[in-house]
Amino acid sequence: MSAPNKLLQAASGGAGDKVYVDDVFTTTAYNGSGSSQNIVNNIDLDGEGGMVWIKDREVAYWHQIADTERGANKMLSTNSSNAESSRTQHLTSFNSNGFTVGTDNDVNYSNSKIVSWTFRKQPGFFDIQTWTGNGSNRTISHNLGCVPGFIIVKRYSNTENWTCFHTSLGPTKAITLDATATAFTLTSIWNDTAPTATEFTVGTQGRVNTNGESYIAYIFAGTGDSASQIFGADGDEAIIKSGVFDYTSSGQDIDLGFEPQWIIYKNTTGTSTSYWGITDTMRPFRHKPNSVSTYLRGNANDAEGNNSIFQLLHNGFRNTGGFGGGDKIIYTAIAKRHKPADYGTDYFALTAYTGNDTSIRTFEFGPTQFDWHVNTRTDGNSDNKTHMRGFGRASSTSASQLGALKLNATSVDDSADLTLDHSGGCTTTTKGTINGSDQYYQAAWMRRPGLLDIVAYEGNYTARTISHQLDAVPEMMLVKSRTSTRPFLVYHSALGNDRYLLVNDTAAQSSSGETVWNTTTPTSSVFSVGAQNVSNENGKYFVALLYASSDGIQKIGSFTKSGNTDVDCGFSAAPRWIMVKRYDASGDWYVFYSFNTSGNDKYYLWNSNQPAVTNQNYIEGMLSGGAGGFRIEGIDDGDYIFMAIA
Repeated sequence: MSAPNKLLQAASGGAGDKVYVDDVFTTTAYNGSGSSQNIVNNIDLDGEGGMVWIKDREVAYWHQIADTERGANKMLSTNSSNAESSRTQHLTSFNSNGFTVGTDNDVNYSNSKIVSWTFRKQPGFFDIQTWTGNGSNRTISHNLGCVPGFIIVKRYSNTENWTCFHTSLGPTKAITLDATATAFTLTSIWNDTAPTATEFTVGTQGRVNTNGESYIAYIFAGTGDSASQIFGADGDEAIIKSGVFDYTSSGQDIDLGFEPQWIIYKNTTGTSTSYWGITDTMRPFRHKPNSVSTYLRGNANDAEGNNSIFQLLHNGFRNTGGFGGGDKIIYTAIAKRHKPADYGTDYFALTAYTGNDTSIRTFEFGPTQFDWHVNTRTDGNSDNKTHMRGFGRASSTSASQLGALKLNATSVDDSADLTLDHSGGCTTTTKGTINGSDQYYQAAWMRRPGLLDIVAYEGNYTARTISHQLDAVPEMMLVKSRTSTRPFLVYHSALGNDRYLLVNDTAAQSSSGETVWNTTTPTSSVFSVGAQNVSNENGKYFVALLYASSDGIQKIGSFTKSGNTDVDCGFSAAPRWIMVKRYDASGDWYVFYSFNTSGNDKYYLWNSNQPAVTNQNYIEGMLSGGAGGFRIEGIDDGDYIFMAIA
């Protein structure tokens, strides 16, 4: 790591400290209560400082911006040129793990769905500066430590439009945040001077520097210079990018070098889709055509809407329309979460509920989003349905509803059993076979480096490699077409690159897997698919879930059962969840989700819609020596694969 980067990391709290996007940015969706509530998002605003941007998703309330420089209960709105207003029940405090909202309807309207974006001050990512205007060309120092990619300026002591610098427009142009107008040229805004890693310039224009008036600037990195590449496990990643693309036709891929979780965008030259759009992956962001993303207009107080402008890619996004030929669209994008898990509860969660319980169910890992979720009825017949954040219903214009894929069937299920409406969980709708007395169990995973990655791709029936961001060699992969009737395929390192299993089937491993995985072992950066419909059908859209072992958290492996057999996972306690499948002969996909150190245990079958079994003693949760693993007992002898989670 270079000396400047070490200095920047030192500024975050200590030399050599690792900083992740999870530490400095988050999207938090919450429900208004009408009463004061703490919004816990694990961002330290009290100690580090930052800004919170809040918008009601259902009601036409104004955007709300509060920051630690001006203090709590001081409000600005991006859809208005109004001066700052003081509100005693607005954002009432900045906390070490989030913030508190009062009873103000704009931030806490009872039973309304609300989204907040929190930006923590951090070199290489975000800074805030205030100044008093003097009416003369001048420089404003900042602490970003790198060249800004995007700057938003507001005179908050009086009425004035919001004025933005964007690196793709350059220092001769500016664009207004609270309007749909195109970019304009005016020397007196930035004095035709580009910002540097230590300062930016304001001219004499009233938007940025009227004598005696108070101003604030929200300063974002995004140019990709080396001083911003200080994040992640190795301290060499940038987590924000500002750029531009010229719209030519639908289907343009914009390579960011990372998968985004938040994008703000604006057409700077044309009138098509001229609003400031804001899309994030906490609210559904589409992964394929014939579905929609949710967005909010930064320049308007509208409720949340749906559009099909961008499609999320693993290394950026695809523009699929909405603009005119030759339009220039600027954007600023923030990378997806990439912080490793310290414990199993940072990565995986279990919860039980009764059917038609439409209250928000939050998971053990708290105020963070789940990425993959399996919903299973335990007291009666019901399909094992999987839901993935961002994969909305193909036939619905409601992007907030999750489409489902069945583990025990090949069909594409477009039901809407769950609704994404909260950062830490979900609610159940009345769709499907859910009844008031039915009992369900939910297992939820978060994408974490070294544990789980989720990759969406389009099939082309040509052998190829597909990039992933697991940051480890996948030991197990589940692959499913989302737009055609195909089963979940399973790759497992114990089977090799020429074999596979089907989740909806009890069959032994297939010996004809050469064309499925192209007889190629996955690496820490790519996996392979061949010319085979089940993994690469032309024009169809697929999802791949990639898993790897991580010490103390997740173990993927194989064992040969001969009588009572001990399997050591290396955990400090019993696993919370175990999947086993025989692969040398036919056998069910057992999922043990509640077990004792002796006596009967609970399990269900991924390959079946039958209710959970509670009267069998097939597994023990600890080895006899006290190691963190399991003892497999009552099932048939043979060769098995397994995955266990602490």
